[in-house]
Amino acid sequence: MKEIDYPDMRRANNGAHGMFMQSVSERLEKESEVMKNAVMQRAAMALKAAMEEESLYLGRSRKSLLTDEIKTADKERDGLLTGLRATVRGLRRLPDPEKAKAAQELEVMLSGNRVKRSMQLDRETGMITKLTEELETTYASQVSLLSIGLFVSGLKAANERVKGLIDERSNSEVERKPAAMQQARLRTDAAFRQVARVANAMAVLEDEAVVAPFINFVNELVRRYRQQVFPKRKKRRRKAQRRKTHDKANLQQHRCGQIGQRLFRGRHPRQSLQRPQFHDRHQPVCPHGGALFLHGERLFFFFRAGCNGRSSSPI
Repeated sequence: MKEIDYPDMRRANNGAHGMFMQSVSERLEKESEVMKNAVMQRAAMALKAAMEEESLYLGRSRKSLLTDEIKTADKERDGLLTGLRATVRGLRRLPDPEKAKAAQELEVMLSGNRVKRSMQLDRETGMITKLTEELETTYASQVSLLSIGLFVSGLKAANERVKGLIDERSNSEVERKPAAMQQARLRTDAAFRQVARVANAMAVLEDEAVVAPFINFVNELVRRYRQQVFPKRKKRRRKAQRRKTHDKANLQQHRCGQIGQRLFRGRHPRQSLQRPQFHDRHQPVCPHGGALFLHGERLFFFFRAGCNGRSSSPI
């Protein structure tokens, strides 16, 4: 008995997922005999509707259209704040003592406010809101005396524009459904499973030969996706583990070789007085199982078999 195999479509990316469902839906529309079943008709309509909803979110940009406007308004606001600070700094040198004192008081207030252009956008907006309030109330007389009211009003208007754009972008984000693409994919998967269940039931309760071409097509599509589309994570993990084991074995072999070279570097094998005598038995010289063996006038360094695969090496 033929039946549709259920693939794990969570492993497919958004584009491959949409193409799979589209291929199934288009093939189902061509199966006129299968579509005579009323239950299959309802399942096919549900699958098509879910596909249309999923396609709305496919490739949709996550960037808000207001982001560029916010950047422009923020740049204009920063320019006004920089100009206000430079103007107040220059007015300190006026020959009028009263105006110079007012400019000095404003500079102290601006320095203590510590508004920086590198601040987070909402934090900077709140700091400038507090700054403009102080300039319009506590330091209104100094602003009026120095005739810098245009700077204050312009800075306040630019700050309000930035705040309004941020609120508008936040409202648009609230209206956007969270994880909309993932939710649409889940609904499409559910619609496909319903189509598969109906097709499997038709193969049992009705003529199998009628629904067999559709089942074979879907199973072949699933097989191709498993072989070519779905990522093969387990195979890569095993390959990485084998490479790690191989590198560890090479490191142990290298260390064993270094131990033997350090023991007898620069010594001639015939200089028996300069080397230890081991009298036909293995003597361990490294923690990996290496041993020295004296045979005649030649001294052999034996490696552990699991370390490098060699039986011995003369020194």
